Amino acid sequence: MTYGAETWCFTKGLIHKLRVAQRAMERAMLGVSLRDRIRNEEIRRRTKVTDIAKSISTLKWQWAGHVARRADDRWSRKVLEWRPRVGKRRVGRPPTRWSDDLRKISWVRRRGEDLHLLSFGRHTYSADSRYSLAFEHPNDWRLLIQYVSERDEGYYECQISTHPPLVRRVLLSVVVKRSFGRPPARWMDDIVKSAGKHWMRAASDRTRWRSLGESYVQQWTSYIWLR
Repeated sequence: MTYGAETWCFTKGLIHKLRVAQRAMERAMLGVSLRDRIRNEEIRRRTKVTDIAKSISTLKWQWAGHVARRADDRWSRKVLEWRPRVGKRRVGRPPTRWSDDLRKISWVRRRGEDLHLLSFGRHTYSADSRYSLAFEHPNDWRLLIQYVSERDEGYYECQISTHPPLVRRVLLSVVVKRSFGRPPARWMDDIVKSAGKHWMRAASDRTRWRSLGESYVQQWTSYIWLR
């Protein structure tokens, strides 16, 4: 019943349904029914079964820490930051023009003292497929970002390889307009609530991660049992 629970998005409704199913199984184990009017606490004392909310929340917390500590290039880490790519581009390298080698335009993103190359000339060099270029003759070079989110905020620089070089810095500020209603639950929402938005960094310290896991499991096991 808990197979794949590490990948579930936990909600109070889901926990309630799982507990109802678990109590039905425990009554079957003891050969009793609802008509016997035996309290849930007594049934649990007899079966000595671990609360399913505690079991699956522990599994998810352990899996989240395992994924965050991975340093390889596996899909389990990639899908957390993946954004779908839209649109199509023609197969092959775009044709080279006579003026391409006369002036090179590059876009970079500045993070503190670090510069991350996004594009050079007509080609993008970022692993993030959301970045693309739009060029209009003669000198209109625009950096396009699809599915902009708050994590894209910061300084971007357009650099022209002249002598001396010309640099134009742009500050991108993102204002997120939230739609009406409650947003759908995500797999990591409850993990972020317990460990903060930098939970991947916290998972590198196994001792701290285990201590945070205790409060995480507690939040899913502290709900009052419903009869």
